[in-house]
Amino acid sequence: EVINEVIAFCNAIKHGCYFLRILVQIGFFTHAYILVEVRFHYKSERGSMSIQFQPTLRSAVITRSRAATNVLLALSGSAFIALMAQLSFPIPGSPVPFTGQTLAVLLIGTAYGSNLGLATTSLYIAVGVAGLPVFTQGTSGLSHLTGATGGYLVGMAIASFIAGRLAEKSFDQKFSTVIPSMIISNVVIFTAGLTWLHHATSQSWAWTFAHGFTPFIAVEAL
Repeated sequence: EVINEVIAFCNAIKHGCYFLRILVQIGFFTHAYILVEVRFHYKSERGSMSIQFQPTLRSAVITRSRAATNVLLALSGSAFIALMAQLSFPIPGSPVPFTGQTLAVLLIGTAYGSNLGLATTSLYIAVGVAGLPVFTQGTSGLSHLTGATGGYLVGMAIASFIAGRLAEKSFDQKFSTVIPSMIISNVVIFTAGLTWLHHATSQSWAWTFAHGFTPFIAVEAL
């Protein structure tokens, strides 16, 4: 089966022009834009046929989806989010640190698609709540979900789904659509995060924005 796929790939190169192009542009710490374009051109004696489609990175690289493959992707994706969570910098006076989780979540959602992206982010949160040291600074526990920063985790799970769904609709193919896609995903994260931060700390909305949003504006803009 694998040999047949390799032969088909070689035939595509022989008869076609441009088979696969993957462009990854990573913004400073918090944004990653994955542009995937797959084109296959087949010419025959009777004429020519051109087929174009824009899948997510997962469906472009892994053409056949199996349960074992999805489990492996979810595990590796969760490990990637956990690794990026260790890139943590405390914000003076704020219970919300700056971490690389946003970058990881948007990468996973865009690359994996909506369903697998959500499943991967949810798995990361679940294993952290269960006790594995995957959260910021190698911590774990239910308090991360019920505490002041729990809303950001929930928002990240939702954002991974939204980023994946927009990628499935080819929003990641052009800069004119990928930027709104990233903005929407970040709005979801901050909406959930700020709402829960306000509730958990019983502080004013002014304090909530000053400590849960304002310090991140410059980095998020990048």
